[in-house]
Amino acid sequence: MERMDIIIWLLAVVIVLTTLMIFLHLKTLKIIRLLFPISKELSKKSCVFPWKKKWTKNYPPSSMYP
Repeated sequence: MERMDIIIWLLAVVIVLTTLMIFLHLKTLKIIRLLFPISKELSKKSCVFPWKKKWTKNYPPSSMYP
């Protein structure tokens, strides 16, 4: 029965340590984002593809039929 108690204690310690590491990691990510914010203009520019408007042309529906 002593082995069972040791296994339960070790399991509890491992679970607690992993949750603490996860919380520590999330807190450091939050602090890093506060210290070095990503500008909204940069994120918008990375999502927009400039060649879409250049190489495609939008035709209105009235111009398709005579």
